[in-house]
Amino acid sequence: MEMFRFMIAAIFMICGVFCMASAVFGMFRFRYVLNRMHTAATADTFGLLLTMIGLTIWKGFGFEALKMIIIVG
Repeated sequence: MEMFRFMIAAIFMICGVFCMASAVFGMFRFRYVLNRMHTAATADTFGLLLTMIGLTIWKGFGFEALKMIIIVG
């Protein structure tokens, strides 16, 4: 059960890192300033959310998980 929880958490964290990395490439790809700002804000927020979900699953649902959820909110 512990290995399954670690695998699910790793998938969420890898997806979060991929989302943040795509935001970096989007910053260089788009031409206009507003498009760059939108890409950075949206992808970074979604990447942070996925990473925090992965950390919450990995650590277990306790007081630490509540603090991580409050960070995203």
